[in-house]
Amino acid sequence: MPKKASKKGAGSKVSMTEEDRLLFLHQRAEAEQAIAKKKEEILTQFLKDKLQKEEKNTAVNLNKLTQQWRTVLRQTRTAELCRDNDADHQSFERHFDEKQSLVHKFTMAQLFCPTDKVQAGPVKDESTVLQSLCFNDKCRAQEDSIAALRLKLIASQKERDTAVQELRATKETQQTCQQTCQTQLVQARALDRKLLITLTIQSSAAAKKLQGIISTAILDYADLARFWQRYNKVLLERLCLAKEKDVLTWENQQLQALLRFNVETVEYKNISFTVWDVGGQDKIRPLWRHYFQNTQGLIFVVDSNDRERVNEAREELMRMLAEDELRDAVLLIFANKQDLPNAMNAAEITDKLGLHSLRHRNWYIQATCATSGDGLYEGLDWLANQLKNKK
Repeated sequence: MPKKASKKGAGSKVSMTEEDRLLFLHQRAEAEQAIAKKKEEILTQFLKDKLQKEEKNTAVNLNKLTQQWRTVLRQTRTAELCRDNDADHQSFERHFDEKQSLVHKFTMAQLFCPTDKVQAGPVKDESTVLQSLCFNDKCRAQEDSIAALRLKLIASQKERDTAVQELRATKETQQTCQQTCQTQLVQARALDRKLLITLTIQSSAAAKKLQGIISTAILDYADLARFWQRYNKVLLERLCLAKEKDVLTWENQQLQALLRFNVETVEYKNISFTVWDVGGQDKIRPLWRHYFQNTQGLIFVVDSNDRERVNEAREELMRMLAEDELRDAVLLIFANKQDLPNAMNAAEITDKLGLHSLRHRNWYIQATCATSGDGLYEGLDWLANQLKNKK
């Protein structure tokens, strides 16, 4: 039983055609290339994510340092303001006490001194005494303020030195942290570069190996070298046939649009007229040229009441008469709607259409009214006579 199974498996391997085997090898090579490319993309994405994370951490650390530095400066400034406030308060209390003692002394001197001496004492001495006292107070206050400023300056220098030392210490710590982070980042990049190099080497080796397998397979199956050329040729022929089909479809649609016009056969004075009634819409005008061949007479109907579109009618008429198929055709113009009050007469329409410029063509204009039939037979008589004379 196992021998039969092995024979069956061998038969299935033999049943694989050469084209299927080549296609299988090609698909396997594409799959291995896709796997290698996917590994490279995953590795690059990992490196990008890691770099973004490290940049984010550095930004957070810098923000923390700035916040700590701001809090330290705020605390030092608050302490300085508190000390200045205390010093000002003490100096104010001292000056106030001195003034109070001076006033008390002066009042006591006035109370205990005899009245005759007080009255006899010159006022000038009192003013000089007061001035000297005020001057002494000012000098003392200036000295106190100078001493306070000196003390404040010394304290601020000490605080500045301490703050500078703290900032230097924090700066050194941050520099060390930054250096460690940079070293770690460099190590991580080096490791990632090594991994990338190993992956590229492995992928290139696998690609070379696969390319060698494919080259050997191609050499083994040299008869299939022109397979893709034949396939491309068939594909191009298919595209050409599709394009030709589109062109034939468009021509069929044009012919269907042409066959929608009314065709009538009219007999008048022993002459059979095959009349094609074509419309005057803008989308139908390009189809007029299909009726010019073997045309002996042209009947052009003009709306006599529409003065605004006479120039457009003239352009269309001149465009038709310029065709080679209508070189020998006679021209009959029906000036229709003559029953309306504002309708143009035949002479005015002749000038508007520029019929006098048609020197080498037989033309005739007839005023008509389609509702009553006036003028139709006169125009057909002229057309019949012209066609008889041509015969």
